[in-house]
Amino acid sequence: MLTMDRQRWRIGRHIRLGLMVMALLGLVVVANAQDGTPTLEDGPTATPTPEPIPPTLTIWWPDGLYSPDNPDVINVLQAQTDAFAASSGVNIETRIKSSAEVGGLMATLRSADAVAPAALPQVTLLNRQDLVTAQRLGIIYSLEGRLSSGIIGSMENMLQLGQIGEELYGLPYMVQLEHVVYQPDSGLTEDDSWDYESWFGRDVPLVFPGRQTRGLNDVFYLQYLESGGSLLSDGTLTFNPASLTQTLSFYEQASDAGLIDGFVLNYTNPVDYLPNFLSGEIQSAVFDSKDYFRILEQIPDVGVAPIPTSTGDMVTLLDGWMWVLVTADAEQRQIVIDYVTEMMSAENQVQAAQALGMVPTRRTLLGQALPDGVDVTFYRALIENAQLPLSDNEGGTLARALQEAFASVVTLEQSADAAAEEVIEEETRSD
Repeated sequence: MLTMDRQRWRIGRHIRLGLMVMALLGLVVVANAQDGTPTLEDGPTATPTPEPIPPTLTIWWPDGLYSPDNPDVINVLQAQTDAFAASSGVNIETRIKSSAEVGGLMATLRSADAVAPAALPQVTLLNRQDLVTAQRLGIIYSLEGRLSSGIIGSMENMLQLGQIGEELYGLPYMVQLEHVVYQPDSGLTEDDSWDYESWFGRDVPLVFPGRQTRGLNDVFYLQYLESGGSLLSDGTLTFNPASLTQTLSFYEQASDAGLIDGFVLNYTNPVDYLPNFLSGEIQSAVFDSKDYFRILEQIPDVGVAPIPTSTGDMVTLLDGWMWVLVTADAEQRQIVIDYVTEMMSAENQVQAAQALGMVPTRRTLLGQALPDGVDVTFYRALIENAQLPLSDNEGGTLARALQEAFASVVTLEQSADAAAEEVIEEETRSD
């Protein structure tokens, strides 16, 4: 049994240990209070609520539009995109892709769709030929019924550019139109008729890109359509012997008169002869609207006219860039539609068209967007008579046969009748 003194000693020891522990706890509490660490007196530590991660929209811009060489264009398009990002709380990732056929935007879309679909953008822009290819491969999705009637209705004839089999796969954004541009001292006037007979009577040579390695040049193609040829609903070019003979006869007569010759086969793009036109060496030539706007800056009183046709009726080629939907995710699709709708607003379209030097697709904006000096009435008439471009895969062997016949006539190798008969025989054998 413990003695009384030992019991008192043990009790005292316990009390001293207790006081030491309490003192240490007090020091910890004071230290934590000083550095902001929660203490027992503060109650349970609250779990912080994580900030929501904003959605991301990835855009692939073709360098034909979003060119690193044109900072004014980038500034306008990026400012519009940034405004959408700020108002909608969406992160925007922008990529610039080459418009070249090899290793370019379309080739990258095709390869990513096959091996790395997660790397695909949600939205990009394509021209008509690539749109047809992307739709056939299942890379893009229909836009039918996804856009406001206000935007769709304001495009009128330009909406056909994005349609395949009556269904909308691309929303036209900016376009180019082809027509004749002539020098102020050429003797041509805005009151002239542009049927074949009237054109011959004025005796002014015409230059255009006559070379086409895989299909049919644009001018012959448009004249062939205007005189009776046609495109089926699937885009296939139909064969019309009478239209072919009539169009080839025009070139035979023009070659004999020295108004159009085999030299046009040296040109694949109007840029090839633009310097010669600006110097005055060429009196009249076919340009697209983007080149024409540049010409206006140097020759303000230059004139415009439609491409000559058998009847003189106006016809032009419609091509340009279209918004396309790449993602299958419902939430991302809605973000794409919201973004495209914002970019298609009247203010944004006018600003973008002026920066790009292109024609906006909402016809009500032409008067605001086209450069000073452009005949808006002429452009509205062009749009009403616009035809779709012929894709390489749509023209097939017929387009190549027509191009070869055209080349043989303008170089005086064959008569129009002989060249036409050769194509007719070839088409008969293929049937």
